[in-house]
Amino acid sequence: MSPKVIYAAKEAVGARTLDIFKGVWIEYLLLRAITDALDSALGAAAQDFHTGNYRENGEFKVRRYLKQLLVWLLIVSFMKLSMVLLMVLLAGPLQSVANFVLGPFLAKPELKLLVVMLATPIAMNALQFWMTDNFIKKRDTEENGGQVGEGGATSDADHLPIGSSSNELEHLLPDGTSSPTPGR
Repeated sequence: MSPKVIYAAKEAVGARTLDIFKGVWIEYLLLRAITDALDSALGAAAQDFHTGNYRENGEFKVRRYLKQLLVWLLIVSFMKLSMVLLMVLLAGPLQSVANFVLGPFLAKPELKLLVVMLATPIAMNALQFWMTDNFIKKRDTEENGGQVGEGGATSDADHLPIGSSSNELEHLLPDGTSSPTPGR
């Protein structure tokens, strides 16, 4: 395998790691800042920009969805540009991270390529999608009086499959409860 391919592989691992951890953090901060700014500037009209809120009286609102999509695309574009800047500024440390991660695979170039081209992107993209979904989805806060609990959690109902209630899921656990934690 050519040195250029090895260098590109190392850069890809370091860049993807930076993109996931710093990038998602930047997306979160930008989303919060933009939502707060829109709330202040537009008042009640800013509801259209609250992520995950696409329905009104049960009807899907395409304009709301498109407004939120536009805001999200701007956020992601800004994040990607900031990641390029960070990758240029932090090229040395990123190379060290990539060397550490790919160290066990240096003796087998084919295995290293498999890690860089398949395993890393799949694992990192799944992590990024999961983390992003946790802050852009709409929270159902009616059950606990509109309050968000510690750690951003609202209620157990937020994490049930669509169309399910906790009563419908009681049969899933052997002791007939809807919670795997005793006493809940």
